[in-house]
Amino acid sequence: MFKKLFSPVTFVLLMTALVGCVPTSTRVLSAGAGTPIVQDYPTVSAQATLAPTLAPAPTSTVASTKKPVPTTLPATPTTVPTTPLVSDPTSPPIVSPTASSTHDLLPELDISLDSALATGIRKQSSKDSDIIAHEVLPEFTVYTLENYPLQSLVEPRMFVLRVNDEEALSNHTAQNIANLRQILQNKPDLGAYPIAGVNQPPYHVPWLVPINATPIMHAQIEYLDFQNGIGLRYLTQYAQALSVVNNQELCYTFQGLTQDGKYHIIAILPVNYPDLLAGPHDAPNGDPSVWDNAEKNLQYLQKTVQMLDEGQPSSFTPNLTKLDAMIRSIGIR
Repeated sequence: MFKKLFSPVTFVLLMTALVGCVPTSTRVLSAGAGTPIVQDYPTVSAQATLAPTLAPAPTSTVASTKKPVPTTLPATPTTVPTTPLVSDPTSPPIVSPTASSTHDLLPELDISLDSALATGIRKQSSKDSDIIAHEVLPEFTVYTLENYPLQSLVEPRMFVLRVNDEEALSNHTAQNIANLRQILQNKPDLGAYPIAGVNQPPYHVPWLVPINATPIMHAQIEYLDFQNGIGLRYLTQYAQALSVVNNQELCYTFQGLTQDGKYHIIAILPVNYPDLLAGPHDAPNGDPSVWDNAEKNLQYLQKTVQMLDEGQPSSFTPNLTKLDAMIRSIGIR
């Protein structure tokens, strides 16, 4: 998107490295394993006193904590057996995902799909996917949600990654996992970004792969339990220059770890909000100076992020509560 340094084509190339719908409910069973690259971030203390810190360009951020949940990750990972989701007479049937690869990928992902979000889930090896950095990474599993309700520059995807692979890849990726682990243990209260008086994000969370862009905002953070782990979700958008928050690039991301510390769970899903600009080249109130004036752009972002952070879950498409329920249903075995 640039004024525009960061065009939609560029964003597609970047976001395809990371990452359509109908109303009912389907429980889906799938399998996977994996690894990505993420970025360097500051560590967080138990007191979580977070001063604004400038991070490298490829980063990701989190927003204000709203409903902390009691689950914590053990300081020393212990093995927690995974109980797979099972059906009952009132539950939708468990169906097998469509596999586009013959790779025998473990572990398996259990997930309950509301058909308002997807009618199926397709798994494939990262080696068979369009993930940009797949050639330099150990193999992991890519899950694509089929018939997701939105089409945007963000692909609706989920990933299961082996923590050992990430930690062995480099100090850089090992630090990202350590930081995510600390966030989930300490659950710091992080404010939406940007807010008045703050022009750098107070903290960063890992992203799937390093991209030549930086998060321009984050909002709506929630800590979420899933079947055998915990993570956090938030709304964010990446860009390379002064940019606007828009319905082609805004995404919901979830970053979580299993309780045994073995697997990193990621979801990257497009979301829309009715009062956002339609696309990356639009200007608020038709005022193009938002692309040239840093102060004006910051004021615009602060106002927009406040709107998003205060938005009701049902105001978003898809409904954030439905997305959260899908994430909570995840089980890794």
